[in-house]
Amino acid sequence: MKKVLSFVLVAIFTLSCGGGFDAKVEEGKILDVHDEVMPKLGEVMDLRRQVLAKATDLAESNPEDEALEGLRSLATELEDARKGMMTWMYDWAKTKTPHVSGQSTEEDQKAFFQAEMERVTKVKDDINSSIAAAKAVLK
Repeated sequence: MKKVLSFVLVAIFTLSCGGGFDAKVEEGKILDVHDEVMPKLGEVMDLRRQVLAKATDLAESNPEDEALEGLRSLATELEDARKGMMTWMYDWAKTKTPHVSGQSTEEDQKAFFQAEMERVTKVKDDINSSIAAAKAVLK
Protein backbone atom coordinates (compact mmCIF):
# COMPACT_ATOMS: atom_id res chain seq x y z
CA MET A 1 0.00 0.00 0.00
CA LYS A 2 2.84 2.38 0.84
CA LYS A 3 4.36 1.72 -2.59
CA VAL A 4 1.11 2.57 -4.34
CA LEU A 5 0.66 5.74 -2.28
CA SER A 6 4.26 6.76 -2.97
CA PHE A 7 3.77 6.16 -6.68
CA VAL A 8 0.59 8.23 -6.74
CA LEU A 9 2.25 11.10 -4.87
CA VAL A 10 5.26 11.06 -7.19
CA ALA A 11 2.95 11.01 -10.22
CA ILE A 12 0.92 13.94 -8.92
CA PHE A 13 4.06 15.91 -8.09
CA THR A 14 5.56 15.18 -11.50
CA LEU A 15 2.43 16.21 -13.34
CA SER A 16 2.01 19.40 -11.35
CA CYS A 17 5.63 20.48 -11.68
CA GLY A 18 6.53 19.03 -15.05
CA GLY A 19 3.88 20.73 -17.13
CA GLY A 20 6.12 23.57 -18.29
CA PHE A 21 6.76 24.37 -21.91
CA ASP A 22 10.15 23.37 -23.29
CA ALA A 23 11.07 24.78 -26.69
CA LYS A 24 13.84 22.21 -27.18
CA VAL A 25 11.39 19.36 -26.65
CA GLU A 26 8.97 20.89 -29.15
CA GLU A 27 11.79 21.43 -31.64
CA GLY A 28 12.73 17.77 -31.22
CA LYS A 29 9.18 16.62 -31.95
CA ILE A 30 9.11 18.65 -35.15
CA LEU A 31 12.51 17.43 -36.25
CA ASP A 32 11.44 13.84 -35.57
CA VAL A 33 8.67 14.25 -38.16
CA HIS A 34 11.14 15.82 -40.58
CA ASP A 35 13.69 13.06 -40.00
CA GLU A 36 11.04 10.43 -40.65
CA VAL A 37 10.26 11.61 -44.18
CA MET A 38 13.37 13.44 -45.35
CA PRO A 39 15.06 10.19 -46.40
CA LYS A 40 12.08 9.44 -48.64
CA LEU A 41 12.84 12.34 -51.01
CA GLY A 42 15.10 10.14 -53.10
CA GLU A 43 12.26 7.67 -53.47
CA VAL A 44 9.90 10.51 -54.40
CA MET A 45 12.19 11.63 -57.20
CA ASP A 46 12.78 8.07 -58.43
CA LEU A 47 9.05 7.41 -58.52
CA ARG A 48 8.50 10.69 -60.36
CA ARG A 49 10.99 9.62 -63.04
CA GLN A 50 9.22 6.26 -63.37
CA VAL A 51 5.79 7.89 -63.63
CA LEU A 52 7.04 10.31 -66.29
CA ALA A 53 8.67 7.44 -68.21
CA LYS A 54 5.39 5.53 -68.11
CA ALA A 55 3.58 8.64 -69.36
CA THR A 56 6.09 9.04 -72.19
CA ASP A 57 5.73 5.40 -73.21
CA LEU A 58 1.96 5.67 -73.12
CA ALA A 59 1.99 8.92 -75.12
CA GLU A 60 4.08 7.26 -77.83
CA SER A 61 1.83 4.21 -78.09
CA ASN A 62 -1.55 5.83 -77.46
CA PRO A 63 -1.50 9.65 -77.27
CA GLU A 64 -5.25 9.79 -76.69
CA ASP A 65 -5.20 7.54 -73.60
CA GLU A 66 -7.05 9.13 -70.69
CA ALA A 67 -4.49 7.77 -68.23
CA LEU A 68 -1.89 10.25 -69.55
CA GLU A 69 -3.35 13.19 -67.66
CA GLY A 70 -3.46 11.16 -64.44
CA LEU A 71 0.19 10.19 -64.82
CA ARG A 72 1.24 13.76 -65.47
CA SER A 73 -0.81 14.95 -62.52
CA LEU A 74 0.81 12.33 -60.30
CA ALA A 75 4.27 13.45 -61.42
CA THR A 76 3.31 17.00 -60.45
CA GLU A 77 2.04 15.77 -57.08
CA LEU A 78 5.37 14.04 -56.42
CA GLU A 79 7.29 17.18 -57.38
CA ASP A 80 5.03 19.32 -55.19
CA ALA A 81 5.66 16.98 -52.25
CA ARG A 82 9.41 17.38 -52.74
CA LYS A 83 9.09 21.15 -53.05
CA GLY A 84 6.96 21.20 -49.90
CA MET A 85 9.82 19.69 -47.91
CA MET A 86 12.36 22.07 -49.42
CA THR A 87 10.16 25.08 -48.68
CA TRP A 88 9.46 23.93 -45.14
CA MET A 89 13.17 23.40 -44.42
CA TYR A 90 14.07 26.82 -45.81
CA ASP A 91 11.34 28.54 -43.79
CA TRP A 92 12.22 26.57 -40.64
CA ALA A 93 15.88 27.56 -40.85
CA LYS A 94 14.93 31.19 -41.43
CA THR A 95 12.37 31.56 -38.63
CA LYS A 96 13.18 29.12 -35.80
CA THR A 97 15.98 30.93 -33.96
CA PRO A 98 14.05 33.33 -31.72
CA HIS A 99 11.65 30.57 -30.73
CA VAL A 100 14.20 27.83 -30.12
CA SER A 101 16.59 30.11 -28.23
CA GLY A 102 13.88 31.55 -25.99
CA GLN A 103 14.10 35.09 -27.35
CA SER A 104 10.36 35.13 -28.01
CA THR A 105 7.60 34.86 -25.43
CA GLU A 106 6.32 31.46 -24.38
CA GLU A 107 3.00 32.28 -26.02
CA ASP A 108 4.75 33.07 -29.31
CA GLN A 109 6.84 29.92 -29.00
CA LYS A 110 3.76 27.75 -28.48
CA ALA A 111 2.03 29.29 -31.49
CA PHE A 112 5.15 28.93 -33.63
CA PHE A 113 5.76 25.29 -32.72
CA GLN A 114 2.11 24.38 -33.18
CA ALA A 115 2.05 25.97 -36.63
CA GLU A 116 5.33 24.33 -37.61
CA MET A 117 4.12 20.92 -36.42
CA GLU A 118 1.05 21.33 -38.61
CA ARG A 119 3.20 22.36 -41.58
CA VAL A 120 5.74 19.55 -41.25
CA THR A 121 2.95 17.01 -40.71
CA LYS A 122 1.33 18.18 -43.95
CA VAL A 123 4.69 17.76 -45.71
CA LYS A 124 4.91 14.24 -44.28
CA ASP A 125 1.38 13.40 -45.37
CA ASP A 126 1.97 14.81 -48.87
CA ILE A 127 5.16 12.79 -49.29
CA ASN A 128 3.64 9.56 -47.99
CA SER A 129 0.43 9.88 -50.01
CA SER A 130 2.25 10.72 -53.25
CA ILE A 131 4.58 7.74 -52.77
CA ALA A 132 1.61 5.44 -52.16
CA ALA A 133 -0.22 6.76 -55.22
CA ALA A 134 2.83 6.35 -57.45
CA LYS A 135 3.47 2.82 -56.24
CA ALA A 136 -0.15 1.92 -56.93
CA VAL A 137 0.06 3.27 -60.48
CA LEU A 138 3.39 1.61 -61.22
CA LYS A 139 2.38 -1.90 -60.10
